[in-house]
Amino acid sequence: MGQGMYVGIDGCARAVTGAMVGVGGKARCVTQGYLGVNGIARQFFSLKKGPVYYGTVQALSAFSAISTGRYALFADDLTVQAFDESMTRRTADSLSAQRERHACAMAGPYVLFAGGFRYTGSYTLSRVIDAYDATLTRSTPNTLTAVSMYPAGATAGGNAVIALGSTTTINFVATVNCFSETLVRSNTLSLSVARKNVTSASFGESAVFAGGTAIGNVPNATIDVFDQALVRANPSGLSQATDDATAAVAGAHLLVAGGLRAGGNVKAVDAFNQSYTRSAAPELCVARKAAGAARLGGYTLFAGGSSRTEVDVYDETLAHTTTDSMLQGSTRVSGASAGSFAYFSSEGAFGSVYRT
Repeated sequence: MGQGMYVGIDGCARAVTGAMVGVGGKARCVTQGYLGVNGIARQFFSLKKGPVYYGTVQALSAFSAISTGRYALFADDLTVQAFDESMTRRTADSLSAQRERHACAMAGPYVLFAGGFRYTGSYTLSRVIDAYDATLTRSTPNTLTAVSMYPAGATAGGNAVIALGSTTTINFVATVNCFSETLVRSNTLSLSVARKNVTSASFGESAVFAGGTAIGNVPNATIDVFDQALVRANPSGLSQATDDATAAVAGAHLLVAGGLRAGGNVKAVDAFNQSYTRSAAPELCVARKAAGAARLGGYTLFAGGSSRTEVDVYDETLAHTTTDSMLQGSTRVSGASAGSFAYFSSEGAFGSVYRT
């Protein structure tokens, strides 16, 4: 449920289950209520079930984000911000090198931000690894084996698995680096197909890399799965070759949502069970790529992307609905959650917050 509203009756707090206002001489049901807090709208009342829009947070742009259990952690080209379960914002140590489109993944207690590039008239690619511990203190104990322009990351059995993507604007690679819980690097892994713009997610004890763009700038349908022993498997791929989709877990399924196919952006959502048997989940409400995803309670949210503001919600049975739109749309969105709140970045002045 959303936030509740209570009134005192005979010394006891009673939940408000309905509220009405007069509009044009007619009674209209109030489904949500907001208050101004420090110049920002905060929801205090909702009759809607599931995740609902809660308000905004200022200056939340990010190229990657991750939920650590304690924090929702966001990194833009330099600044790293963390939100705890009470919505308290902390600014962590900055990245050691300015860059965008980095990957993130957890290695044991550490959050890694890996690779990426900076564009200042020409591209400068990075192999830097910034590692943040539970106190949000940064260290740089290791590097990628090569510079990485469009990396992707996920966690397998406590290991951070980073697919490098491309080492120049045109050189796609299959190289995968793995970092143990003590941040020791292994260089022996690879994707089955060299590609960039892969979507990735941690699913159970495995790291999954799906779709992307292969050599020749052709969308790809391949799925690579690294289990907790870091052994690669290649189950049935996506239903169609898809670039720049968004992967997230919903209940006992991995969802790969939206993305770019040969004919343009799509609404399609592929669902994979724990045996990686594929089925079709309900479609997104609008076609888009590069949406942000976050889990909130028993729900999985896909927000924004392709400058859209819509938010799709899937429960653990894959039942689909939509909720309130984001305040601002963004070409690319990153999402993460902490406690009862999910946060989504924006290229504008505000990020959007949802809660159960």
